[in-house]
Amino acid sequence: MMWLIRKPAEFRERSKRYAADVSKIWYCRLFERAGIYVLPHIAVATTLYFTLGLAGMLWCLYVPMLVIYNVTWSVNSICHMPRLGYRSFDTSDHSRNNFWIGVFGFGEGYHNNHHAQPRCAAHGLRWWEFDLTRYVIWTLEKCGLAWKVVWPARETKTSTDPAPDRAIVVSSQAETLA
Repeated sequence: MMWLIRKPAEFRERSKRYAADVSKIWYCRLFERAGIYVLPHIAVATTLYFTLGLAGMLWCLYVPMLVIYNVTWSVNSICHMPRLGYRSFDTSDHSRNNFWIGVFGFGEGYHNNHHAQPRCAAHGLRWWEFDLTRYVIWTLEKCGLAWKVVWPARETKTSTDPAPDRAIVVSSQAETLA
């Protein structure tokens, strides 16, 4: 479970490569510190315990955490299992799109789409692929809280992996990112 708090060196290198702009934002750098997770959790658990009792703490904090963690981890386990989903793109890995993980994971279950277009803000690329995260990011962009968001173009079709240093998705102006 420490992998949630302590990140390996290669993770940091990948973060610099794919999200260099995020590391420049001061409040995003706070999430690299372990205490940022532990202290608020203890404060919330204590408050819930003294206001709602043990049952309130369990149902308001730990049951939702259990559900959210399991859905999140299902993305990387179920969505890489053969025969448990469909593939929209011919990628070199075993990633799959899984409708039910997509619904419960707010769009994260369309994992093959993510592997084919890793920089794209939308994972649900078909009309029936429910992707709530896409609309949250769109709202943040419209409010000025997210910028340089990469959206899929309507004409984007691919059957192969992108080169690791190139994105195959195109911006809203239909310019290929290099």
